Amino acid sequence: STDSDVVGNHGHNDLWMIKLDSAGNFIWKRCYGGTKDDAGRQVYENLDGNYMGVSYLYSKNGDVSANYGDYDAWIFEVDKDSGNIIWEKNYGGTLEDRVRSIYQWPDSNYVFVGNTFSTDSDLAGTTNQGGEDLWAAKIDKHGNIIWSVQYGSPGMDRAYYLVPDKDGNVLVCGRDSTGGIVSNNHGDADVWILKLDYATGNLIWEKSFGGSNEDTGFRIDPSDDNGYLVSATLKSSDGDSPGFKGAADYWLIKLDSARNIEWSKNYGGPQFDHLYDAFAMPDSTYWMVGFTNSDSLPGSDVTGVHGEFDLWVVKAGWCDSTGTI
Repeated sequence: STDSDVVGNHGHNDLWMIKLDSAGNFIWKRCYGGTKDDAGRQVYENLDGNYMGVSYLYSKNGDVSANYGDYDAWIFEVDKDSGNIIWEKNYGGTLEDRVRSIYQWPDSNYVFVGNTFSTDSDLAGTTNQGGEDLWAAKIDKHGNIIWSVQYGSPGMDRAYYLVPDKDGNVLVCGRDSTGGIVSNNHGDADVWILKLDYATGNLIWEKSFGGSNEDTGFRIDPSDDNGYLVSATLKSSDGDSPGFKGAADYWLIKLDSARNIEWSKNYGGPQFDHLYDAFAMPDSTYWMVGFTNSDSLPGSDVTGVHGEFDLWVVKAGWCDSTGTI
């Protein structure tokens, strides 16, 4: 858009960042990008209180200083009071590269994750397994690369989220395919969790969960008992699947410290229920958010449907070891 609440669009798709007060009024609003296709994935508040824009870009003008070719990952820091860019940098190689999540460690360095086809420029010295590989990189607080690694299979492998484990190393959640370094894929895409060494990016462990259809992980969180909570979108009815209600379900998996399934539960209705994000609360509940086009039929977890697709929020009480809504 170039009208109403949107000002400063550079010509095509831009990342749009807005800051609101407690009443929902604009404090500032800015478009970031160039004249080509640039898409935002995350806004992250860093330790200085400024905001990190996490996006991928096709532009090489406007706010964008460089592009290696095709889509690049693009990360920039903006001032919390004005929205002005403090620094910005593209990352990737000559093929398609995308970033999806970032996190800042207490030493002020960042790790970001996404996916890549490249093996040159910022991916020089890494090995692509033959398709789209999961990509992780560590940068300092000014955007300089410390390490860059990729892991995967000959198929499509992606990272959607990362968070520190309790020991300070890097937990990553996404999806995988069969082959390469993937040890236990169940058929199509599986939920894939990995742990990387924070100092080097080296792989510590990896594990897959799923069935014979497409299953994708979107979030992992360490739990108080040294296990993990993984949230995903489930399309399988076999393998690790606890059941299946429709075309796609939300899926919550509780793992023990050895990454074995303690319990898992699916949520949804007779149609398509797609999870995008989740977060744990101090009261031992877990909130999941995505969208649904399921109906409120007998046996469905979905109620209060308004039309074709609705935002769907699920609150699960997982402390009872069942993931009850």
